[in-house]
Amino acid sequence: MRKTTPLAILALLAGTVPAMAEVNATFREGAPVERFFIQNAGLCDLGPVTLTIDLSPSSAQLIFDVTAQGAGVEVYQPIQVKAAASVVYRVNAVTDGMQVVKVELSSFGAGERVEISGDLDDTLTESALGQIRVAGTEIAGARVILNAAGREVSAAFDTQAQAILPNPPCLSS
Repeated sequence: MRKTTPLAILALLAGTVPAMAEVNATFREGAPVERFFIQNAGLCDLGPVTLTIDLSPSSAQLIFDVTAQGAGVEVYQPIQVKAAASVVYRVNAVTDGMQVVKVELSSFGAGERVEISGDLDDTLTESALGQIRVAGTEIAGARVILNAAGREVSAAFDTQAQAILPNPPCLSS
């Protein structure tokens, strides 16, 4: 059962049901893998999209730790993407210490969710949970960017490790 979003409720109350888009992103700390969940919670297909996670503006100067050698600390994990079986995707090459991952999807339908996992470390000398774990306050500021139909929308993660992207363009009404 799909969750009804605030945007959909407003449309129903107004007596119209236009095609609307709403994309939500959530970060979850884990051991040994952290996860980003990005969901098309709107009422329409977004078509082909590029999803980008940019850690560079994060408050803890987060990095991707993908190899045993390099900038990361202790545990490391490669970037992995899980999406609907029918979605074809491509991921940029991410080397140890990088702060950006881009995922290209052939489509991003209403209700679909993408999971991007890997190991994140902070680069601070002192941090809330140590360098190998990431608190919500440390992901704050990192950005999720969605490019669909030539239009880019983005949002920063808050201290609760969530971001809501404003009105990405629908493929069609």
